[in-house]
Amino acid sequence: MCQYEAEDNLHVLRECPVAKDMWKLIVSEASWSQFFSNNLLEWVKTNLGNHGRLPRHGVPWSTLFGILAWRIWKNKNLFVFQELTWSSVEAIKVSISWAKRYNAINSWDSSRNSNSEYLLGN
Repeated sequence: MCQYEAEDNLHVLRECPVAKDMWKLIVSEASWSQFFSNNLLEWVKTNLGNHGRLPRHGVPWSTLFGILAWRIWKNKNLFVFQELTWSSVEAIKVSISWAKRYNAINSWDSSRNSNSEYLLGN
């Protein structure tokens, strides 16, 4: 990875060239200045609070953002402890796949819970 001397959380998740390359593959260029400008807390809150669906993938942005941020963190740890790394494209593809699965399970569980409440007379 980048071997930057002072790697704080924001650096690992967003500012590291490896992480930045991943984000740039899924965040539209028109949104880069806003996406890459907030402090860590505001950046996470803003993105986890954005539940708009990505038209191309059909998943909420908040879900994909959370999964890809975790994947970036895990990728950093794989590099540090095992000298392995995933490519940006590989990490994004897996993150989109997991987001789709999470979304499908969450949708199925929500409909099941509402039907269960109906059947139980709640």
